[in-house]
Amino acid sequence: MKYSQIAVAIPLMAESENLPNLVNCLEAQTFQNFKVFFCVNQPESFWQNPEKTFICHNNRESIEYLHALDSDRYFIIDRSSEGKGWDEKRQGVGHARKVLFDTILEKHSDNTIIISLDGDTSFSGNYFQSIVSQFNEKPGISFLKSGKNPISFIYSIASSTVWIHSGSSGATPYIIHVPFSFGIYNFRPFPAA
Repeated sequence: MKYSQIAVAIPLMAESENLPNLVNCLEAQTFQNFKVFFCVNQPESFWQNPEKTFICHNNRESIEYLHALDSDRYFIIDRSSEGKGWDEKRQGVGHARKVLFDTILEKHSDNTIIISLDGDTSFSGNYFQSIVSQFNEKPGISFLKSGKNPISFIYSIASSTVWIHSGSSGATPYIIHVPFSFGIYNFRPFPAA
């Protein structure tokens, strides 16, 4: 199978100051067949907490910035506007990523690579192309976790979606192949190119 598209999942909370750099990195990509899904999120209770309302206002700025981009490439899931925040049982970056993945998996086919980024991530203009090339040039490669992460599985790529997570600037990105029917996650550092 040849991978021909990328879907990018980006959870955001209080990241408005990082968005211009992130969007510049996205727009500079040489590989252009990609869509970006943002989940701007926080618990609903933050609106009633004077110590947390600054996050609500920052998230509002993020949503306004993203809407101003006026691009059919960017999709915004608003889980921060008043009345739309998370309940206390389901919240946080992990839940935001799950919502993003569920949304992406509804809209994309098996030839899609899902890349999960943090709002403060920086990467070069050939980052997406290097990922697609890596998968297309080495079909059937196996992934082995290395580094300090204690989770370690080996699994060969079949015909399912690939998830790649890149953490904050300077962090080592991890490729995570997710065969959903087995519930196995496979980690491998990937060069940021």
